[in-house]
Amino acid sequence: MASSFTRESGKEITFLKSGKAGKNSRSTDTINVQQRIEQLQIENAKLLTNRTKEMEDQQRLQQKIAVLEGEIAELKKQLQQESRDKEDALNRLSKLAGNKMKIGNPDIADLSDPNRPLKLSDEFGELYCNEWTDALEYLHKKATKGNSKFAGRHTIHVPGRQLEVQEQGSIAILLEALKKCYAISQEDAEHQRIAILHAVTGKSDYADMD
Repeated sequence: MASSFTRESGKEITFLKSGKAGKNSRSTDTINVQQRIEQLQIENAKLLTNRTKEMEDQQRLQQKIAVLEGEIAELKKQLQQESRDKEDALNRLSKLAGNKMKIGNPDIADLSDPNRPLKLSDEFGELYCNEWTDALEYLHKKATKGNSKFAGRHTIHVPGRQLEVQEQGSIAILLEALKKCYAISQEDAEHQRIAILHAVTGKSDYADMD
């Protein structure tokens, strides 16, 4: 019986020893976990500090970029203004030099003048080739039918052939037609003026052109 008790006591002692060892092991694990937590907290704090610093640096860089973009826009504006001023100065200088060259030199024409001699010559030539030729052809047909206004003959050169028409008589007829057109236009314009005044003011005591 004593040996049996001894065996049971030995088992209990062994169990108790093993339990004590387990407690020691759990205590060690708890300490290690706490140390790891503290280490992670320290690392997290460092990361947060670095993140805050990076955000501040990024904000400063964005502000600096905005300032530089504003300076670039201002420089571009100044460059455009200087380019316009330079172009205006060159134009004035060119115009001044051109005016000095044209003074006392009739061979140099002002190309900006719409009434320069060469331009007027071109316009009269176009008028002759287009409208004047058609009018002469019409008057020639009248002359060939024995119209008394074409008693004399004068040769008018028309591209492709010659028409024998009295030039002074042709001019007189065309002038009379022009004067008649002008008189009719004046009359119509006066009628329109009176109609507009009547429509705007409601008055009817204007001169009657009918």
